[in-house]
Amino acid sequence: MKLLIVTGIFPPDIGGPATYVPTIAHALAARGHEVSVLTLSSHLNHEDHVHEYRVFRIERDLWKPLRWLKAIYMVVKLARSVDVLFACGLCLETVLGNAFVRRPLVIRVVGDLAWERARARAETDADFETFQKTRQSFHTRWIQRLQRFWMRQADRIVTPSRYLARWLVSTGIQNDRLIVIHNAVEPQLSLEPVSSGLETSVTVVTVGRLLSLKRVDGIIRAVAPLRGVGLVVVGDGPEKPSLERLARQLGVQDRVCFTGRQGHEESLRLMKGCDFLVLNSNHEGFPFVLLEAMSVGLPVIATAVGGVPEIVEHEKNGLLVNPAADSLIGCLKRLVDFPDLRSSMGQNALSCIIDRFSPWQAIDAIEEVLQRSRGN
Repeated sequence: MKLLIVTGIFPPDIGGPATYVPTIAHALAARGHEVSVLTLSSHLNHEDHVHEYRVFRIERDLWKPLRWLKAIYMVVKLARSVDVLFACGLCLETVLGNAFVRRPLVIRVVGDLAWERARARAETDADFETFQKTRQSFHTRWIQRLQRFWMRQADRIVTPSRYLARWLVSTGIQNDRLIVIHNAVEPQLSLEPVSSGLETSVTVVTVGRLLSLKRVDGIIRAVAPLRGVGLVVVGDGPEKPSLERLARQLGVQDRVCFTGRQGHEESLRLMKGCDFLVLNSNHEGFPFVLLEAMSVGLPVIATAVGGVPEIVEHEKNGLLVNPAADSLIGCLKRLVDFPDLRSSMGQNALSCIIDRFSPWQAIDAIEEVLQRSRGN
C-alpha cells in the first residue's frame, strides 16, 4: 500500500498528532508499506533522512493564502502516486487537493475545530457540550460548515473515543463511516526519571498547553493547603503569567515549578520523576497525556469529562473527579496520604497500557481501515 499522511504538526513540534503520526508512519513503513508524510513546519531544515518514510514540509509562517495553496498543490502532487490518503490535520486542504486526484480518503477527527477556534479568539467561554447547542457568530458558523463539508468527503472517519464518535453522529456523520480507534503508547519501562528540583515529600505533575479550559489554577488552589506537596507544571501557553501570579498570591511559589515547554521525552522523564498526574480540564476528547502518564507507571486524577472515563477506571488505575464539584482536593489528599494506594494504582495503570492501549493493537486497526478504504 502506498500511503500519504497529512498533518498540521510533526516533530520537533510537540502534541498529540506530533506523537501519533510518527508512530503510525514508522509502524506502517516497517510492515512494508510505502509511506510519505506532508506537514507544516516552523523550519524546513530537519534530519528527516533518519525516518523510514519520506517527509515533505511546508513553511508554517508563510502568508496563509499562499500556505493553503501550497498545501493543496502538494496534496495533488503527492497523492497522484498513492493508494490512500490519511488526513490527521490540514483536512480542508487535503479534501480540496483530493478533488483533483480522487483517492480514497480517511480522516482522523480528534475534536471540534469550530469550538477550539472560538475559544482561542475569546468568542465563547462555553464548554464543549453547551457550545454544540448554542447559536454562534457568523464566523464560527462558517467554520462549522467547512468542518461538516470536509468530514462528509471522507470515505471513513477515525476518532479516538466513543464520546467523540457520538458527537460526530450528532453532526450528521453516518455511523457506518465511523471507526473508534483509541490512542496508544509504548510502556516506558526503561526510561530514566528526571527530578523537578522541588524538595517536597510528594510531587504532583500536570502536563499540557496552559489554557483556561485546562483549569490548572484549580490544581494550584488544591495543592496550596497540602503541606509537603509540590506541583510540576509542564507546558506553556497564555495562562502561564496568571498561574505564576496565583502561586505567588497563595504563597506556594516555592512548591510550584513551571518548567515551560519541554520535548516529548523530557516531559515523560519529568512525569516519571513525580508521584501522580492530575488533569483538571473541563473538556477532553481522548487525552493522550493520561496514556503517557500511565505508561511511566503513574496513577492519575482526572475530571470525568469527554473520553476520560474510557481511559481512567475509577479506584483502579486512578480517580475520576466530578468537574462541577469541589472534590479535587479530597482526591489529591487520598493519593498523598496513602502511598500504597498510589503504588497499586500505578501498577494497574501500567498494566492497562499493556492490555488495552498497546500501539500494535491501534496500528493493526488503522492498517485494516486504510486497506479497506483502498479497496473501496
